[in-house]
Amino acid sequence: MVIERGNRQASYPSYYMKYKAGVFYQADGTPIADTAHLPILNSLIDTMHNPGLAKCNGSVWDVAIDAFGRPVIVYDQFPDGNNHYYMYMRWTGTSWFKKTLLNAGMNMGGQDGFASGITLDHENPSIVYLARQIGSVPELDRWITRDSGTTWDTMAITRGSAKKNTRPCVPRGHKTGGNIELIWNYGDYTTYDGGAWNMAVKMYPFRQPVGTRNPARAFNASTIGAVQFHSTGISFTLADPGASSLRLFSLDGRLVADCSPIVRKMAAGTAFHFF
Repeated sequence: MVIERGNRQASYPSYYMKYKAGVFYQADGTPIADTAHLPILNSLIDTMHNPGLAKCNGSVWDVAIDAFGRPVIVYDQFPDGNNHYYMYMRWTGTSWFKKTLLNAGMNMGGQDGFASGITLDHENPSIVYLARQIGSVPELDRWITRDSGTTWDTMAITRGSAKKNTRPCVPRGHKTGGNIELIWNYGDYTTYDGGAWNMAVKMYPFRQPVGTRNPARAFNASTIGAVQFHSTGISFTLADPGASSLRLFSLDGRLVADCSPIVRKMAAGTAFHFF
């Protein structure tokens, strides 16, 4: 597990420890404490990275485990909203290897701490997908290393896009060459307010939209905001449940499910709906 002190836009260190059978361990396997001796002080945990040393803010984006059972981490370090440096980190067995991949450019919208996104393929964490500024919008790349992060080969996933490509995510348990290796958001985004974004979910390699957040079709923009898709459902924020609507459509535009009656019985605030 990775522990971040403060919020996404903080210059505090990030710490790493692992948990197994009631005991917490350092990355090198040294026991820290068991569940009977909590809380655990920061001074006892591995400092994975400290962006404050570079006078930057930082945020962990994804954590995976490699074939040796060691953590692999992708990280965003940013001095301001126009410069987001994506980093690849892994535990070698004795120390943290760190590699800055590139400057991904400006934030995805109105928040300095919100980069366009970087993620690991958990089936093979030598593969990274990232969104970076090319021209006026973020575009997607696939990066792969064959020497544990020292050098990288890259491949374009999107180019020449009319709208933003952001927040890539690799489905767990996918197979290389299968129907879906990557999903991401595509569309307009200004900020996380309910009426400030309109995005579809696309997939690679087929690149078809698999769902939309559209005030006219799927969501009531004034009452539902910050919608996120998960493997088992979606999470969202409700401002006025009684006036909310939530509908899902297939690729050909057919109504698949109308969840509005369920949503209208929920309480205001953050909610999660299983499918």
